[in-house]
Amino acid sequence: MRRHLFLLSLLLLAAPLFGQRGRPGSQAGSDLVIRISSQTDRQVSEEHLRVQLLNAGGVPMSETFSAFDGTATFHDVGSGNYKIRISGNSIDTVTTDLFNIQTGEGEHTEYVHVAVKTPAAAAEAAPAPHQQPIVSLSDLNAPPAAKSELDKGNDAFAKEDLKTASIRFQKAIEIYPQYARAYNNLGVVAMKQAQKDQAKSNFEKSISLDERFVPGYINLARLALNDQNSSDATAQLNKALAVDPSNVEALALLARALYMGKNYDEALATARRVHLMPHERYSEVHLIAGNILMAQREPKEAAVEFEIYLKESPDSPRAPAVRQLLAKLQAQAQ
Repeated sequence: MRRHLFLLSLLLLAAPLFGQRGRPGSQAGSDLVIRISSQTDRQVSEEHLRVQLLNAGGVPMSETFSAFDGTATFHDVGSGNYKIRISGNSIDTVTTDLFNIQTGEGEHTEYVHVAVKTPAAAAEAAPAPHQQPIVSLSDLNAPPAAKSELDKGNDAFAKEDLKTASIRFQKAIEIYPQYARAYNNLGVVAMKQAQKDQAKSNFEKSISLDERFVPGYINLARLALNDQNSSDATAQLNKALAVDPSNVEALALLARALYMGKNYDEALATARRVHLMPHERYSEVHLIAGNILMAQREPKEAAVEFEIYLKESPDSPRAPAVRQLLAKLQAQAQ
């Protein structure tokens, strides 16, 4: 199994995870299997629904996402009274009545019927696209001439003309020395030129000019991740999220930083938070979640994450290795 995890080459780590929360040889609780279907008795398989295990008082204890076959599983659930809450863009949220798991049950199954929304209602309930980045105060105060130079620099950068981009960004700063974004963009050019120290200096300058300038924190975090410095990356990303809590890029990078720092439970929770947001460019959070779940000996839940990854990024360079690993997991489950 270690070899298969290594195939993913996930996040440039030198070795795969080892069991963090592995179960002992004998299972202490029951496997709780949730089987979800629509009110017309068709399986709900077009969306990975959020499935939460609640205690008798309605407090969430654990959560996962449904697989393509409309099932979700919680392992090692102790005896007692529980509820299940299921939510998703395509269905009305439903919470079950109390049910009881008795001591000694190897497997307990609950069947939950959900109401599928009309297409119009589902579209209305879908997460809104991430809002435009929070506007920097220095952006607002930048004079038109400085903004013009910044735009010209951005155009040159898009054409990979780094020399011209750098000149334009420097001119923007000459016109407006408090231009945090111009310093940030200079830092990005320096990163492209492998000038790490210069890049860091420019990013630090950007946030010194505007402590609410989120891109500066994110780019400092990227530098820290490249240096395998997960603690510094985490600190920078937390600063970014303090300004913009719903910034999906910062959250996705935070999941990576927490994973790298072996804060597996927090990394898993953060990856799942990203999953609930529009995250087209950050499908790797499902690899993070899947790798953690495999290390925690939760192969079925890991398979769900790998399935989601392949659905979101079917043509990625990692896809063949993920398909190979997923096929092995599915074969072992039979």
